[in-house]
Amino acid sequence: MTQSTSSMTANSSAARTDAESSPTGAAHGGDELPAVPPPPHYRWYQIVPVLLLLVAMVAGLFLAGMIPRVNRRKALAAEAERVRSERPRVMVAHPRVEAPSTEVLLPGDVRPMEETVIHARTEGYVRRWTADIGDVVQQGTLLVELSTPEIDQQLREAKAEVTRLHAELRRVQAEAKLAELTWERYRTLRDRDATTQQELDQSLAEKDAAAAAVRSSEAAIRSAEARVERIGQLLSFSRITAPFSGTITSRSVEVGQLVTTGNGNGQKLYTLARTDPVRVLIDVPQVYASGVKIGARATILVRELPDREFVGTVTRTAGALDPSTRTLRVEVQVPNNERLLLTGAYVQVRLEVTRSAPRWLLPATALMFNADGTRLAIVDETGHVRFRDVEVAGEFDTEVGLASGVGAEDRVITNPGEYLSDGMEVEPVETDLEPEAPRS
Repeated sequence: MTQSTSSMTANSSAARTDAESSPTGAAHGGDELPAVPPPPHYRWYQIVPVLLLLVAMVAGLFLAGMIPRVNRRKALAAEAERVRSERPRVMVAHPRVEAPSTEVLLPGDVRPMEETVIHARTEGYVRRWTADIGDVVQQGTLLVELSTPEIDQQLREAKAEVTRLHAELRRVQAEAKLAELTWERYRTLRDRDATTQQELDQSLAEKDAAAAAVRSSEAAIRSAEARVERIGQLLSFSRITAPFSGTITSRSVEVGQLVTTGNGNGQKLYTLARTDPVRVLIDVPQVYASGVKIGARATILVRELPDREFVGTVTRTAGALDPSTRTLRVEVQVPNNERLLLTGAYVQVRLEVTRSAPRWLLPATALMFNADGTRLAIVDETGHVRFRDVEVAGEFDTEVGLASGVGAEDRVITNPGEYLSDGMEVEPVETDLEPEAPRS
């Protein structure tokens, strides 16, 4: 009995202990759950290698980024020290003398050798025309024939007037002859004192008046004949011919059209141009004007004919500069028997010009402009910069021509900067100037 009571007491204590240690189990009606495993415990000899590995990795990354940076800083410091200790390098070139002659490329305008607008000299109606645009005609070729009924009528009237005046002349000649005979009789009678002096003088006056009437009639005939000739000349203008050999470039005439005279209000009939040879007019700038010579060779280039070159000759110049453009008008004659050069076309002319005084050529970037004037920076034999005044003779695109101040042996700095000063020590690097090319 005593043992049973002790056993129940022990079981009750154990049950309370389990209930207190597992609230969840008590909540679920006393169901038992598995026990939670205890956390792991590491020893020091397991943690130390890991820490050493992490430290090594951090140190490696630090050194990998730091060492190149230190090297770059050292290289930059060394380069800066070298730049501070070295002389500045400058590009230099020797001046190049201009050739005795050069070629310039200039725009030109093709003009016909001769050109005229044909008008009618007489009035009438167009009976027929024989030439159209593009036709090549010879001098004297009939172009237009006019019908002139009014001129024909005027010519008939003028001829009839001449006939009447001839008859009038014969009449006054007869009267003059009678007056002379009468005067001769009165003079004979006066010698015999058979008539008075008054009658003799009156007979003389009648003779002189008759002679004057004859001269007047002869003058009237000459005037009438001149009128006949003038009308005949107008009638000849009814046949309009080509004044010279050339090409018809325009036509403004139709059959039956009324044509009036003159070149003011009158209608133009044709435009005729002589296109072999042609004239090419160019305007040469003042800097080249003195080098243009009569007889110089010129090459004509046409953009539409890239594989052809036309050679011409300078035939004349204006002899004076245009004050508005400062250019010299030059005429080049070019043979055009194939008629490939069309009048009115734009062309380019490669013209050879001579130089009376060749100049020294340098890049335009070599010039220095400041309050002291126009100067160059030259490197002397000892490698020091020296400034020198120069005189500019002309500008040619990327180059300038100098009249004085330099020589062939000078080493000119081609791109002087503001950092240069007189007497500064530099290291020159020589370059060659390109050969002279045709200028436009």
